[in-house]
Amino acid sequence: MNGRRFFSAVRAITKMHRWLAIISDLHISDGMLDDFDDELETQLIEFLDWFGNLHGPAELVLNGDFLDFVQASPWEGSALEDEAIDGTPLCFTQAQSLEKLANIERAHPRTLDALKQFLASQSHRLTILPGNHDPDFFWPAVRSRIIGRLGLHADSNRIHFCLDRGYRPAGLEWLLIEHGHRYDKVNSFRVNGHERWSIDEPPILAARNGDHRLVECVGTRFLIRFLNGLDARYPYVDNVKPFSRFLRIFGASALTPGWAPLDAAIAVTKMLGYVTHTAFTRSDDLLGIDPPANVGPSNPLVRWIRSATDPERNELARRLQDSGFALDTSLDFLADDPAAIAPLLDHLAREPALVANLGEHDQALLGTEPGTLSLKEAYSINETEDLYDGAANAAIGGINTAVMGHTHEPFQRAQHGLTYFNTGSWTRYYRFAKEEPSRPWRILQQRSYETFPYSLRYVLVKPGEMTATMELWRERARE
Repeated sequence: MNGRRFFSAVRAITKMHRWLAIISDLHISDGMLDDFDDELETQLIEFLDWFGNLHGPAELVLNGDFLDFVQASPWEGSALEDEAIDGTPLCFTQAQSLEKLANIERAHPRTLDALKQFLASQSHRLTILPGNHDPDFFWPAVRSRIIGRLGLHADSNRIHFCLDRGYRPAGLEWLLIEHGHRYDKVNSFRVNGHERWSIDEPPILAARNGDHRLVECVGTRFLIRFLNGLDARYPYVDNVKPFSRFLRIFGASALTPGWAPLDAAIAVTKMLGYVTHTAFTRSDDLLGIDPPANVGPSNPLVRWIRSATDPERNELARRLQDSGFALDTSLDFLADDPAAIAPLLDHLAREPALVANLGEHDQALLGTEPGTLSLKEAYSINETEDLYDGAANAAIGGINTAVMGHTHEPFQRAQHGLTYFNTGSWTRYYRFAKEEPSRPWRILQQRSYETFPYSLRYVLVKPGEMTATMELWRERARE
């Protein structure tokens, strides 16, 4: 819809005052990779009913990663990726995004019906900010499909897609709302050093064949190539946020013999290689692995081949041949040839099921804490602090309050005239222990409410007030 018309309408109701609530990171998807389970969906529906029935007009802001297109069906395959002429990685076409949206609609009609009911009130409005998991909202056809599903017309002033870096609600110009992914190197949408994230410069480019596709950030690429396949076996592998903690705790264990199955170790090795090559200027700025985990003797696949029994190697060779991999020599020979092992690593990273159940020892056999991977002093990424710093730098022009999401970590700080909130996520998350060095990957397979609780928070601005507060809707810490 026309942005000017939307803001005019909002200014009109500003005089009457309105409620405003902000939530983020629902990650609504479909199928086996869907993190938005029945219990979480019920909580959202109850929240929408409560918020929609407050006295007076209300605006709900979905601050990024409302829908998880990256993990919606179809979620794997070479058809989902391409490159621009200059080599910029690209992912979904508009048609593919629409297919994913249709699958999400079929999986979660209750949520969409609840949003439709919320918008049935003429005084209520919905603002959607895309995040790194749903840049698909930049496609006109995706926006049109959502507008129609929520029972609105194309020119309705009750829904607004904020296709810009941030949102300053009319009448509340002291408030800045951003998803926050642009402050995260792994999940920012920069092309040749220039950010593409606005209505004038959307994250959409032409592929080599002329088809227009979404720009693919580093985080999306390693999900499509490496993590989505594992998520089918480890339902909570993508719930460990932020990325630096995932590397520190589960990445370390994946590269330690006995702490993770071979599919996890291979995927993490490939992820590290891709992320360090693409998102950072020097690979040694990211991780110190002693010795280097590349295609040399310390590579987890090489280690496994050399320690496996003949029947185990024969079984893997059979699986490889059945999958279409051209295995022209023995696995032992491949393990001694870095150039030959690299294509095998790529193949297994894309098809982790081929090495399922290989490599992880019984928990009783796990020895001392793993130590083969450690964060180098030079690598000090802290996504929570990076987003706060970004908010502090953006707090100009009368802004005294900023709200972000993305990291999945609830956070609040009032300092130097800026009140900063991070609402966390509306998905289950991993409960970190203090000074936790690593954990075996098997806990990512367990549907454990104690290990993966939820804490559903929202930021609220009450009618007529000039301050915001972060509220807790519901929390479940254990069964």
